Amino acid sequence: MSVNRIIVYVIIAALAALMFFSISEYNHEYAKSPNAGLKGKLIVIDPGHGGIDGGASLGEHFNEKDINLDISLKLKERLTNAGVKVILTRDSDVSLESKSDLQSSRYRRDLDARRDIVDNSGTDVFISIHSNCFRSNPETKGAILFYYYASEEGKNLAQLVGSSINEIVYRNFLKNNTLKSKILPENLFILRSTKVPGILVETGYMTNLEEGRLLRQDDFQAFMAEAIFDGLQNYYHETHVREVVH
Repeated sequence: MSVNRIIVYVIIAALAALMFFSISEYNHEYAKSPNAGLKGKLIVIDPGHGGIDGGASLGEHFNEKDINLDISLKLKERLTNAGVKVILTRDSDVSLESKSDLQSSRYRRDLDARRDIVDNSGTDVFISIHSNCFRSNPETKGAILFYYYASEEGKNLAQLVGSSINEIVYRNFLKNNTLKSKILPENLFILRSTKVPGILVETGYMTNLEEGRLLRQDDFQAFMAEAIFDGLQNYYHETHVREVVH
């Protein structure tokens, strides 16, 4: 083999190695980007209850359905600003039973319609927003994140969103280092019947005097929406890193 040919092979090998390391470095840096994998995604937000179904209620002007929608609209705005396409199961004070052909109760038809919206959307995940109520123990407070017990992706999403709530809402906004969100498996219809993983977020307890007051405040709602957004961002970032590694 001539010296010139050896030199050509060495140059080609060096260029190939340089290209490989450049691509690897690009993937590494892209994976570190906080928005990696989130921009351009489609996410379904499901504000619980609505219309005739007020959900939990503590008086004429304190209904769960309103809190759920307020937080959902703030979350939609945050996601949209980050380049995410968002579908809301409802964007006003309506129930959804009329969108289902199921021959069952109004309650089951409403849930069936929500399931259909999620399944037909093309989303990877969905978030169902609710507010909690515990009349027999008004001292109870804190967010609960439910996931379908057989879904590892749902569990992962719940843990990431829960961690963000702890950091952004409790530690940063409320300056409370002891309050922690709970992550629990559950066999709820909206979680078990959909084709994609999702979580149901109970954002707080209406029956707790302090938390009930906070749930009605724009700033608390905005911080809660930001925390859910941050958890979603971390979920898609983590998913993207796994894809890059593999």
